Amino acid sequence: MRVLIEASAACNQHAGIGRYSRSILQRLIPLAPADQFTLLRAPEDPAINRFDCSSWPNARLRTLPFNRRNADRLWFRMCAPIDARIFAGPADVVYSPDFTAPPMWRVPRMITIHDLAFLTRPQHTTDALRRYLEAVVPRQIAGADLIAVVSYATGHDVQRYYGVSPDRIVVARNAVDDAFYNAHPPTEQDRIRLGLPPRYLVMLGTIEPRKNHLTALAALEVAGVGVHTPLVIVGRPGWGHETAMAKIAELAAKGMVIHLDNVADPDIPMILAGAQGMVYPSWTEGFGLPVVEALATGIPVVTSNDAALREAGGAFAEYVDPEDVDALASILQSFAETDNDPVAAAARIEWTRQFSWDFSTSMVYDALRKMSR
Repeated sequence: MRVLIEASAACNQHAGIGRYSRSILQRLIPLAPADQFTLLRAPEDPAINRFDCSSWPNARLRTLPFNRRNADRLWFRMCAPIDARIFAGPADVVYSPDFTAPPMWRVPRMITIHDLAFLTRPQHTTDALRRYLEAVVPRQIAGADLIAVVSYATGHDVQRYYGVSPDRIVVARNAVDDAFYNAHPPTEQDRIRLGLPPRYLVMLGTIEPRKNHLTALAALEVAGVGVHTPLVIVGRPGWGHETAMAKIAELAAKGMVIHLDNVADPDIPMILAGAQGMVYPSWTEGFGLPVVEALATGIPVVTSNDAALREAGGAFAEYVDPEDVDALASILQSFAETDNDPVAAAARIEWTRQFSWDFSTSMVYDALRKMSR
């Protein structure tokens, strides 16, 4: 089987879809040594490549002569009839771990829908991204033979909003890397290097409106625990970050918040493992990977009552309305003042073992084989 993979996210993106893409592809390619994989990349920066496939003899990387913005403009906005065979050669199936796949006429394809936040929470999406996805996603779904989704909740949204039949949906969920199961709290040297206190709460994610940092910060103030158990915010500023960043700076000056905006991926499991608990009151998610990653280290988690986040946390996380500052404050106070119960920690870890990258990759591969037949 010759597989063309849209690998721009795997090569270019730091978090989110990029992490999902890399996690799937690094298992998919060695899973099928008799198959040939061509990874097509539209570079954001030709000097950056976060995914190295050179060690697999059945994989090759091809780079487009134009960047991702121009690829999106030509293929998905203008619908220019430029066949991907020109750049990648022939293929039997096309797979994208992202929302869009390059056109290859008369070749079956599978795209991946990570969330429909641009429909369900349009106020928490940039106008430009919302307009782009509103125009492109319906066409991509209509032209795809199969649609992969990263959670059952997102699969239900795809059926509801686009009328997709269940037999066209492949559930290939986000999962947990072994590093989170093997994580230990930071050593004294780690604390000094990262500026971490002995006790802290943690919030993980890009600082943008959808992640709802403002509610978390308001709850921290109401709880009154930030001085002795500050909130460590791990995340880079994204779009619309100005109000949240101003509040972060205000509370950081009072010793209630520590902002770490350039944390290496290997440090994240350790930071989670050392926390009294994680707060993740996002307005909506396609899956909610930080929830299962935090639970996999054994710490308590409070998140919002969004359907995908309930799927991720099950009975092992606590849930609040994302607007309810007082309810969130009460839980933060409990996390800050109560040490983690080893029995509860073990139960949280066991829950997350159902989220397996190997299983999700096998679902993707089985779908590709089905399309190739």
